[in-house]
Amino acid sequence: MISRNRDPFAIDAEREREEEQEALGKIDRSRYVYKFRSFDSKGFTLDALAASHLWCSHFQSFNDIFEFRFDYDRHPEKTDEMFELWRRDFPQKSISRKMVPIHGIEILKLALDDFGICCFAKDPLNPLMWAYYAESHSGMCLGFEFSDRDQDHLAANSIFDVQYAKTPLVFDLLMLKDRPSIPAKLIPFVTTKHEIWRHEAECRYVGVKKAKHPVAYRKEALKEVIFGAKTPIETRAKVKEICESNGLTPRFRSVILNAWSYTLDIAEGA
Repeated sequence: MISRNRDPFAIDAEREREEEQEALGKIDRSRYVYKFRSFDSKGFTLDALAASHLWCSHFQSFNDIFEFRFDYDRHPEKTDEMFELWRRDFPQKSISRKMVPIHGIEILKLALDDFGICCFAKDPLNPLMWAYYAESHSGMCLGFEFSDRDQDHLAANSIFDVQYAKTPLVFDLLMLKDRPSIPAKLIPFVTTKHEIWRHEAECRYVGVKKAKHPVAYRKEALKEVIFGAKTPIETRAKVKEICESNGLTPRFRSVILNAWSYTLDIAEGA
C-alpha cells in the first residue's frame, strides 16, 4: 500500500519497483538451485565461472564439525553374519569378531574419500547464506536449472535434498555384503546434517570419484546471476564481461533491502 502523504516522486519510484517485483514473481524458480559465491583474491570464482564448472569438495573441508558422522547397528546377529562372511572370503587374514564394526567403519570411510560434494541452496534471499558464503553480501549467487539427466554434465538426478536430524544416522553392517552397492547406499549419510543447520535448506550434488575435482555444467543451465547488496560495481562489470565472453547468458539481478523490514528482495539489473 502506498501512502497518499508521501512525496510523489517517491510514490512513482515505489510503484515502479512494485511492478518490477511482481514481474519477477512470475519466474518459476521451483527447479532452481543456488550457489552462493565470494570473490577470492586468487580469482578461483571467476575462473570457474569462465570455465562453466563448479568445485566438488572433499568432506574433510566442510565447516560443520559433525559432517558425515554416523553410528552403526550393534545388533550381535549382524556382527556375527559379517564375521562369518569375511572369515570365509578372506581366510588369509586374521579377523576377530569384535573388530568387525571397526573394519566396517574403515570401509565406509574409504568409500567416502571418493565422494565429491557441491552444495547448493534453494532460497536466494536467505540473509544468513549471503553472510556465510557470499562475503557478507559482497559476493554473488548463481541460479541454476539443471536438466534431469546428463551423462557428461551436472544434472538434477545427482542433487539431493539435505535432511536434518538430531542424531547421526545408523548404518547397517550388512550393507557391506554387497561392495558395489555401497556408494549408492551412502547417499543418505552424505546428505544428512545436524538440525542446527536446518535454516540453510541445503541440497547437494554428490559425485563418486569427484572429490577435489571440478564438475562441468551446461552453459544454458546458468539462469541468473544475483549480486549481493554490497557487491562493488567494478566486480559486477567483471562478472558480466566474463559471462558475455564465454557464451553464458544469465539474467543479471541484484539483492535489495526492503524498506522498514528485515527482509531482502530481488531487483532486475546489475
